[in-house]
Amino acid sequence: SAKFFADKIKEINPQIKLVIIESEDSSNDERKYNNALIFPKQIDVAHIVSGIKKYVESIGDSKRRQYSRVNWPLHVIISYKDKSRNPIDRNILSISGNGAYVSSDTSIPDKGDMLGLTISFKDFKLFTEAKVVWINDDNKKPDLPKGFAVQFIDIGPASQKIIDQIIRDKLLQEILIEYKEENFS
Repeated sequence: SAKFFADKIKEINPQIKLVIIESEDSSNDERKYNNALIFPKQIDVAHIVSGIKKYVESIGDSKRRQYSRVNWPLHVIISYKDKSRNPIDRNILSISGNGAYVSSDTSIPDKGDMLGLTISFKDFKLFTEAKVVWINDDNKKPDLPKGFAVQFIDIGPASQKIIDQIIRDKLLQEILIEYKEENFS
C-alpha cells in the first residue's frame, strides 16, 4: 500500500519527486520504490539524508512532466484559426494544465496548426487557443489511438488554476476508488 500511495501522489503532482514514508517496521533497512523511500521509525537523520542523496544521484537530470495529467474523456469542439476547414467534434483522452491529447482518426491537423478549442467540463466550458505539437497518425505510439497532442497557448491564471484543481480532484477520486477496490474486494 505504501508503493500504491507513493505512485498516486506522484501522479497527482509530478513536481513531487520523492515521497518519504515513516514505517512502523523495526528493521534498519530502507526500502526503495521508483519514487519513494520508506524508513523505519527509529532511524537516525544521517541515514535518511544518505538515502535521499543516493536517490537524487540515481535519478540524474531526467526530464519530467511539469503538469499533472489525467486520462479522462472530454468533449471538445475544434475550429481552425485560418477557417480553412469546418469545426469538428472530438474527444480529449487526457488533459493537463498546459495541453491535451485529442483522439481523431480523420481530419488530423498538421503539426504547428493553430486551433481554437472549446472543452466541455461538467460545470463549465473552456475556450482556448492551442498549437498542434505532436501527431500520432501512423501508429507512432500504438498504445494510443490515432490523434494529436496540443499545447494550450492562452490559458490565463484563473483558468489554469481551475483546470489544475479539476485534474487534482479527478486523480484523488481515482485514488479513492482504486484504494477501495484494492482493500475491500
